[in-house]
Amino acid sequence: MPMLASIGDGIVSFVATLGGTAVVLGALFGWLGKRYLDKALAAERHFYASEIEVLKGTQEKRVFVYKTQFEVEFKAYRIIWSASAELMDNVARLLTLYQRLDLPEHPGTKAGFRDSADDALQAAITRTHRYAPFVFQEVHECAKDFIVAARREVEAFSGAIAAEARHREDYSPELALREAAEGIADTKKKWFALESAIRERMTVLSVIDA
Repeated sequence: MPMLASIGDGIVSFVATLGGTAVVLGALFGWLGKRYLDKALAAERHFYASEIEVLKGTQEKRVFVYKTQFEVEFKAYRIIWSASAELMDNVARLLTLYQRLDLPEHPGTKAGFRDSADDALQAAITRTHRYAPFVFQEVHECAKDFIVAARREVEAFSGAIAAEARHREDYSPELALREAAEGIADTKKKWFALESAIRERMTVLSVIDA
């Protein structure tokens, strides 16, 4: 502090010899103030430039994560949807076979359609399970509900084939057809629910990807 005081006294003494002390002091302190302000602004600019770079890097990372999420989910939905649509086609086809008889020249026709439906069922189960970690929970739940309903219809058709093969007297083709029509209608509702869930999620992802 004594050193600062002596420097200040020296400045004042020097200025006093020149005259116009107030004017010169005003200019001197104005210059010192401007110099301090320039340094402060430069420091602020450097600080905010660093902050902007950090924010820019964070934003880029966020965009990368969103883009990756979009691509992974989109692939999962495309695969699950394709397998589910194939399963729905196979299950719907079964309804037309309940009252048809295997022709002598083409034995096992019904069993062949049943096997195709079962293959489609297993494919849908595998794909839904495999991509479960990458899809929206509501979509996964809808896919599982649809698969349960489709499995019920495939098993019912298989039971009808077995009853016909054994010529069971308690088997009623008319009743089996009526129950199948109701069951497949319910399966189709669950299929539409899955379609709706996927479409809604894809809309959200499209907004994120924009």
